[in-house]
Amino acid sequence: MNRKEKEQPTSMPLENIYVSPGVRESWSENRSAIVLSIAIVVVMLLVIAAGHTGA
Repeated sequence: MNRKEKEQPTSMPLENIYVSPGVRESWSENRSAIVLSIAIVVVMLLVIAAGHTGA
C-alpha cells in the first residue's frame, strides 16, 4: 500500500472513492447490471474470437 501511494500519489483519491459507503451501496444495487454488462462484453469477445479463428 505505502509503495503504491509513493509511486502513484493520485491513487489516494481513488482509494477513498472505492472505500466510501456511497460507492459500496451503488455497487450492491447495480451489481446485477454490472454482471450483465460484463457477461455481454465477454460474449462479444468470444464471438469476435470465434469469427477470427473461423476466418
